[in-house]
Amino acid sequence: MFLAVAAIGLAMALAAAPAGFAAGPKTDGSGKPSKPASGPAATAQGPKSAQGVVQFLTPTAVVVKELDGSSVSVPVDQGTQVLVNGTLAVLGDVEPGFVAIASWTGNNPAQELETFNSSSATTTGVEIVQSILPNAVVLTVGGSTTTIQVNAKTHVFVNGKPAKLQDVKPGFTIVLSGPISKGEKASAELRFLRPS
Repeated sequence: MFLAVAAIGLAMALAAAPAGFAAGPKTDGSGKPSKPASGPAATAQGPKSAQGVVQFLTPTAVVVKELDGSSVSVPVDQGTQVLVNGTLAVLGDVEPGFVAIASWTGNNPAQELETFNSSSATTTGVEIVQSILPNAVVLTVGGSTTTIQVNAKTHVFVNGKPAKLQDVKPGFTIVLSGPISKGEKASAELRFLRPS
């Protein structure tokens, strides 16, 4: 059964953190991270989200590098529910290189931080959805294609939430815990990340 542990495409594409982040997040002088980063359209009190690869953590923030190369500081605290591969965990279980998904409002800590561990994944390369067929998902890996068989019993998740295969679109990244199931046997579970 596929247990979500890594967005291989994100992990491969975002493995290198910018040099400026080596020293940790900027602080406001009290030791707390400064206001979370956000896109130009986001307001200080509006909803915010992050999806990418964890660069580093502090007790009050998780810095994530997104697919577009930008870095976002996700505010967290002791009340934030942490999930690693779908299982309840603590912030100390999250490590740099994990894929993370979170949303929050204003400067309030995220209520949930969902992460996937890529260390045990055995598939290499960037696995991006090329097309969706009635009984298969076609992926592109560095110019070559791979097909994963699916059927009505295949459980589909997008950004950690139950979905339908029709919700998956070209450009999504597949989340893998091991080698892709090839051949005639349909996959029991598939997890995807929507592009930022």
